[in-house]
Amino acid sequence: MDYIKIVLEGYIDDNNRKYLAEYFVREQKKAGKEYYSAEEFFSGCNRVVQQFTDDIKRQLYKEKNNCYFAIDHIKNRTMKFSQPDSSLTFEEQCEEALIRWEEQLKGWSMDNFSVNLFSLRIGYSGYLWYNNLLVIGNAIEKAQKLISQENNKYTEKSNLNSEFIESIIKCIRILQTQDLKVDCMRQIKVEKKNYEAPFRDFFHSQFSFKYNHVNAEPEKGNGRIDLKIEDLNIGTKIIEFKGWWNYDKKQVVSQIINYLTDFETEGYIVIINNKQKEVDKDYFALIKSESVKYIENSYEELTYSNTGYKYFISNHSDGIRTKKLYHFILNVY
Repeated sequence: MDYIKIVLEGYIDDNNRKYLAEYFVREQKKAGKEYYSAEEFFSGCNRVVQQFTDDIKRQLYKEKNNCYFAIDHIKNRTMKFSQPDSSLTFEEQCEEALIRWEEQLKGWSMDNFSVNLFSLRIGYSGYLWYNNLLVIGNAIEKAQKLISQENNKYTEKSNLNSEFIESIIKCIRILQTQDLKVDCMRQIKVEKKNYEAPFRDFFHSQFSFKYNHVNAEPEKGNGRIDLKIEDLNIGTKIIEFKGWWNYDKKQVVSQIINYLTDFETEGYIVIINNKQKEVDKDYFALIKSESVKYIENSYEELTYSNTGYKYFISNHSDGIRTKKLYHFILNVY
């Protein structure tokens, strides 16, 4: 990563300099696509500023050192004047010279020096003064804060989504633990009645204690959403329940994507497996089919916190939007 180029082009270009912090944010995001972390990127930019600052410090040190050298010679009366003033005694000349050198020493500061850009890179000219470096350093610091705020918001949103996923999995755990004590499980295992609605109702009752608004089968276009959760913290979440016995299980991805608006980025599918065998492979053959616009290589398999339970993620596009779908298989047996 050419950090010197990034820093110089940010400041030299008038348009970039006007919004310098935003420029560094954009450059960091570009670097992120090449797998540079924010910490690594900003550290590189700060090193350039420090390198330039150290150059100015060396210049300042050199000039101050010359002053100290001259002052010591004057005080020791070993100073030789190149153009002695015959109207003054040697002592008087020394006193006047001492005043001048001490004033010069006080006058030197970082603001008096600059970095010669031509000496650094072919194609660059001009100078970067110390106050320019302060502007660049402040812009980098501001950009770091902006990126940090973005990452914190993302982390917060991710944590809230993880909490919602945990709520779904807890419901599945309760159903499997309580088993025949729960009506929807008993209907399938004892009464041999395959219904999706009782499962939806069970989730509805569990979620109602936790979230602001939980609605079963609200209308959306020509269809009905199985479960719609609206909460101030997590936003809007939509869950589609589908029994493995249901002939239209192939359409579950298309159904839930149709329910999602531009304001929802994720959907949740709970597959109720009434078979006494694993259906994972068969189900994921369905959701990876071309007809549901599966995005290649987007499938992920995740394990829930120190348990053997697995859930799955896939991304799909309807030609306009891309949606992330979370899949949960509820094995009745």
